[in-house]
Amino acid sequence: MTNEGWISLYRKFLEWEWYDYPTVKIVFLHCLLSANHKPAKWRDLTIKRGQLITSYEKLAADNGLSIQQVRTAIEKLQSTNEITYQSTSQYSIITVKNYNLYQDSNKAKTGASNKRATTNNNDNKRDINKLISLSIEERDILKKYLLELNEKRKNKIEDIDAYIRKLVENGDCLTKLEKAKKKLERQKAKENIQPPENFEKSTPEEDEAGLELLRETARQIRKRG
Repeated sequence: MTNEGWISLYRKFLEWEWYDYPTVKIVFLHCLLSANHKPAKWRDLTIKRGQLITSYEKLAADNGLSIQQVRTAIEKLQSTNEITYQSTSQYSIITVKNYNLYQDSNKAKTGASNKRATTNNNDNKRDINKLISLSIEERDILKKYLLELNEKRKNKIEDIDAYIRKLVENGDCLTKLEKAKKKLERQKAKENIQPPENFEKSTPEEDEAGLELLRETARQIRKRG
Protein backbone atom coordinates (compact mmCIF):
# COMPACT_ATOMS: atom_id res chain seq x y z
CA MET A 1 0.00 0.00 0.00
CA THR A 2 1.08 3.57 -0.59
CA ASN A 3 0.48 6.16 2.10
CA GLU A 4 1.23 9.29 0.09
CA GLY A 5 -1.20 12.11 -0.60
CA TRP A 6 -4.19 13.21 1.41
CA ILE A 7 -7.96 12.76 1.48
CA SER A 8 -10.82 15.23 1.16
CA LEU A 9 -13.39 15.07 3.94
CA TYR A 10 -16.41 17.34 3.64
CA ARG A 11 -18.15 18.75 6.72
CA LYS A 12 -21.28 16.97 5.54
CA PHE A 13 -19.54 13.88 6.89
CA LEU A 14 -20.82 15.00 10.31
CA GLU A 15 -24.31 14.02 9.12
CA TRP A 16 -23.23 10.62 7.81
CA GLU A 17 -25.58 7.92 9.08
CA TRP A 18 -22.75 6.02 10.82
CA TYR A 19 -21.02 9.08 12.29
CA ASP A 20 -22.45 8.47 15.76
CA TYR A 21 -21.42 4.79 15.62
CA PRO A 22 -17.77 5.03 16.78
CA THR A 23 -16.47 1.66 15.60
CA VAL A 24 -17.97 2.03 12.11
CA LYS A 25 -16.59 5.55 11.81
CA ILE A 26 -13.13 4.45 12.94
CA VAL A 27 -12.97 1.54 10.50
CA PHE A 28 -14.21 3.62 7.56
CA LEU A 29 -11.75 6.45 8.20
CA HIS A 30 -8.97 3.88 8.53
CA CYS A 31 -9.94 2.44 5.15
CA LEU A 32 -9.95 5.90 3.56
CA LEU A 33 -6.49 6.68 4.93
CA SER A 34 -5.01 3.25 4.19
CA ALA A 35 -6.36 2.63 0.69
CA ASN A 36 -3.98 2.95 -2.27
CA HIS A 37 -4.12 6.32 -3.97
CA LYS A 38 -2.54 4.68 -7.02
CA PRO A 39 -2.26 1.04 -8.21
CA ALA A 40 0.47 -1.02 -6.55
CA LYS A 41 1.77 -4.58 -6.77
CA TRP A 42 1.42 -7.00 -3.86
CA ARG A 43 2.39 -10.67 -4.23
CA ASP A 44 1.81 -10.63 -7.99
CA LEU A 45 -1.54 -8.91 -7.47
CA THR A 46 -2.39 -5.41 -8.59
CA ILE A 47 -4.12 -3.58 -5.77
CA LYS A 48 -6.14 -0.85 -7.42
CA ARG A 49 -6.66 2.76 -6.41
CA GLY A 50 -9.12 2.85 -3.50
CA GLN A 51 -8.29 -0.69 -2.36
CA LEU A 52 -6.32 -2.09 0.56
CA ILE A 53 -5.12 -5.52 1.63
CA THR A 54 -6.12 -6.29 5.20
CA SER A 55 -7.93 -8.71 7.50
CA TYR A 56 -10.26 -8.56 10.48
CA GLU A 57 -7.29 -9.25 12.75
CA LYS A 58 -5.16 -6.45 11.26
CA LEU A 59 -8.00 -3.92 11.34
CA ALA A 60 -8.66 -4.82 14.96
CA ALA A 61 -4.99 -4.45 15.93
CA ASP A 62 -4.51 -1.18 13.99
CA ASN A 63 -7.57 0.46 15.54
CA GLY A 64 -7.70 -0.95 19.06
CA LEU A 65 -10.92 -2.83 18.41
CA SER A 66 -12.05 -6.41 18.87
CA ILE A 67 -12.41 -8.70 15.87
CA GLN A 68 -16.18 -8.83 16.43
CA GLN A 69 -16.39 -5.01 16.45
CA VAL A 70 -14.50 -4.91 13.14
CA ARG A 71 -16.69 -7.61 11.64
CA THR A 72 -19.85 -5.72 12.61
CA ALA A 73 -18.45 -2.43 11.27
CA ILE A 74 -17.56 -4.04 7.93
CA GLU A 75 -21.05 -5.53 7.63
CA LYS A 76 -22.67 -2.15 8.26
CA LEU A 77 -20.40 -0.36 5.78
CA GLN A 78 -21.28 -2.98 3.18
CA SER A 79 -25.00 -2.63 3.91
CA THR A 80 -24.93 1.06 2.97
CA ASN A 81 -22.64 0.53 -0.01
CA GLU A 82 -19.65 2.40 1.44
CA ILE A 83 -17.24 -0.48 0.74
CA THR A 84 -16.99 -3.96 -0.72
CA TYR A 85 -15.17 -6.73 1.15
CA GLN A 86 -13.62 -9.69 -0.68
CA SER A 87 -12.06 -12.42 1.44
CA THR A 88 -9.81 -15.37 0.60
CA SER A 89 -8.09 -17.93 2.79
CA GLN A 90 -4.92 -15.77 2.82
CA TYR A 91 -6.04 -12.14 2.68
CA SER A 92 -8.96 -9.76 2.23
CA ILE A 93 -9.39 -6.81 -0.11
CA ILE A 94 -11.50 -3.81 0.86
CA THR A 95 -12.60 -1.46 -1.91
CA VAL A 96 -13.78 2.01 -0.89
CA LYS A 97 -16.70 2.92 -3.13
CA ASN A 98 -16.57 6.43 -4.65
CA TYR A 99 -12.94 6.69 -3.51
CA ASN A 100 -12.17 9.28 -6.20
CA LEU A 101 -14.46 11.73 -4.42
CA TYR A 102 -12.34 11.53 -1.27
CA GLN A 103 -8.87 11.54 -2.86
CA ASP A 104 -7.78 13.49 -5.92
CA SER A 105 -4.58 12.26 -7.54
CA ASN A 106 -3.86 15.71 -8.96
CA LYS A 107 -3.74 17.11 -5.44
CA ALA A 108 -1.21 14.50 -4.41
CA LYS A 109 1.05 15.47 -7.32
CA THR A 110 0.94 19.22 -6.88
CA GLY A 111 0.57 19.54 -3.09
CA ALA A 112 -1.87 21.75 -1.26
CA SER A 113 -1.21 25.07 -2.93
CA ASN A 114 -4.07 27.53 -2.61
CA LYS A 115 -4.41 27.90 -6.35
CA ARG A 116 -4.68 24.18 -6.99
CA ALA A 117 -6.98 23.62 -4.02
CA THR A 118 -9.37 26.26 -5.33
CA THR A 119 -9.42 24.65 -8.76
CA ASN A 120 -10.06 21.21 -7.31
CA ASN A 121 -12.80 22.54 -5.06
CA ASN A 122 -14.58 23.94 -8.10
CA ASP A 123 -14.19 20.65 -9.92
CA ASN A 124 -15.51 18.72 -6.93
CA LYS A 125 -18.71 20.77 -6.76
CA ARG A 126 -20.07 18.65 -9.60
CA ASP A 127 -19.69 15.56 -7.42
CA ILE A 128 -20.40 16.93 -3.97
CA ASN A 129 -23.95 15.54 -3.88
CA LYS A 130 -22.50 12.05 -4.21
CA LEU A 131 -20.73 12.51 -0.88
CA ILE A 132 -23.88 13.47 0.95
CA SER A 133 -24.95 10.98 3.59
CA LEU A 134 -28.26 11.33 5.32
CA SER A 135 -28.68 11.65 9.05
CA ILE A 136 -30.92 9.08 10.72
CA GLU A 137 -33.72 11.66 11.01
CA GLU A 138 -33.41 12.69 7.35
CA ARG A 139 -33.37 9.06 6.22
CA ASP A 140 -36.58 8.41 8.20
CA ILE A 141 -38.29 11.48 6.70
CA LEU A 142 -37.27 10.51 3.17
CA LYS A 143 -38.19 6.86 3.67
CA LYS A 144 -41.68 7.74 4.92
CA TYR A 145 -42.15 10.11 1.97
CA LEU A 146 -41.08 7.46 -0.55
CA LEU A 147 -43.29 4.82 1.05
CA GLU A 148 -46.28 7.12 0.69
CA LEU A 149 -45.43 7.79 -2.95
CA ASN A 150 -44.90 4.09 -3.52
CA GLU A 151 -48.54 3.44 -2.67
CA LYS A 152 -49.56 5.53 -5.69
CA ARG A 153 -46.97 4.17 -8.14
CA LYS A 154 -47.81 1.55 -10.73
CA ASN A 155 -44.22 0.30 -10.75
CA LYS A 156 -43.52 -0.24 -7.08
CA ILE A 157 -40.09 0.37 -5.54
CA GLU A 158 -39.20 -3.05 -4.16
CA ASP A 159 -36.34 -1.97 -1.88
CA ILE A 160 -36.75 1.55 -0.47
CA ASP A 161 -33.38 1.51 1.33
CA ALA A 162 -31.56 0.54 -1.87
CA TYR A 163 -33.48 3.27 -3.73
CA ILE A 164 -32.34 5.86 -1.18
CA ARG A 165 -28.71 4.74 -1.56
CA LYS A 166 -29.07 5.15 -5.32
CA LEU A 167 -30.45 8.68 -4.85
CA VAL A 168 -27.41 9.55 -2.74
CA GLU A 169 -24.99 8.11 -5.29
CA ASN A 170 -26.69 9.92 -8.18
CA GLY A 171 -26.82 13.22 -6.32
CA ASP A 172 -30.63 13.32 -6.44
CA CYS A 173 -31.37 12.89 -2.74
CA LEU A 174 -31.35 16.60 -1.86
CA THR A 175 -34.27 17.34 -4.18
CA LYS A 176 -36.29 14.41 -2.86
CA LEU A 177 -35.42 15.23 0.74
CA GLU A 178 -36.50 18.85 0.30
CA LYS A 179 -39.87 17.70 -1.06
CA ALA A 180 -40.21 15.24 1.81
CA LYS A 181 -39.50 17.94 4.41
CA LYS A 182 -41.99 20.36 2.83
CA LYS A 183 -44.68 17.70 2.81
CA LEU A 184 -43.96 16.91 6.46
CA GLU A 185 -44.24 20.61 7.34
CA ARG A 186 -47.62 20.81 5.59
CA GLN A 187 -48.84 17.74 7.45
CA LYS A 188 -47.73 19.17 10.80
CA ALA A 189 -49.38 22.51 10.04
CA LYS A 190 -52.61 20.71 9.17
CA GLU A 191 -52.46 18.68 12.37
CA ASN A 192 -52.05 21.87 14.41
CA ILE A 193 -55.43 23.22 13.28
CA GLN A 194 -57.31 19.99 13.85
CA PRO A 195 -59.42 19.75 17.03
CA PRO A 196 -57.93 17.59 19.79
CA GLU A 197 -58.88 13.92 19.87
CA ASN A 198 -61.04 14.39 23.00
CA PHE A 199 -62.92 17.32 21.44
CA GLU A 200 -66.65 16.60 21.41
CA LYS A 201 -68.73 18.17 18.67
CA SER A 202 -72.02 19.73 19.68
CA THR A 203 -75.30 18.29 18.47
CA PRO A 204 -77.68 20.29 16.19
CA GLU A 205 -80.03 20.74 19.17
CA GLU A 206 -77.19 22.18 21.27
CA ASP A 207 -76.25 24.52 18.41
CA GLU A 208 -79.81 25.75 18.11
CA ALA A 209 -80.04 26.28 21.87
CA GLY A 210 -76.87 28.30 21.79
CA LEU A 211 -78.20 30.50 19.00
CA GLU A 212 -81.43 31.05 20.87
CA LEU A 213 -79.47 32.10 23.94
CA LEU A 214 -77.57 34.64 21.85
CA ARG A 215 -80.83 36.00 20.41
CA GLU A 216 -82.34 36.35 23.85
CA THR A 217 -79.26 38.13 25.13
CA ALA A 218 -79.44 40.56 22.19
CA ARG A 219 -83.13 41.27 22.89
CA GLN A 220 -82.39 41.99 26.55
CA ILE A 221 -79.65 44.42 25.58
CA ARG A 222 -81.95 46.28 23.16
CA LYS A 223 -84.64 46.60 25.83
CA ARG A 224 -82.17 48.10 28.29
CA GLY A 225 -81.00 50.55 25.64
